[in-house]
Amino acid sequence: RKTFSRLIQCRTGHAHIRSYYVKFEPEDRRCQCGEPVQTRNHILYECRIFHDERHLLGHGEERQPRYLLGTIDGIERLASFIKATPAFTKLSTIYDLT
Repeated sequence: RKTFSRLIQCRTGHAHIRSYYVKFEPEDRRCQCGEPVQTRNHILYECRIFHDERHLLGHGEERQPRYLLGTIDGIERLASFIKATPAFTKLSTIYDLT
């Protein structure tokens, strides 16, 4: 249930990421890795905090947003990544994960 919830939040963009929170209250948008803005794409494709688990998302075309968010295989890969990391959780926006 927790994985499903985080998966839906990731797909809709209504996730525990700083670029979403800033819509409701002034907050620092920086990622814990030091990048100026924490977004869904940053977490999935760039954030060094999740480097070791990124292989779970696949390679090449499999890693494209339309594949990860719009196909059964892609959603299964994204779910594996979500289970293995604190990505898209409230904790991932509060604590220093480095």
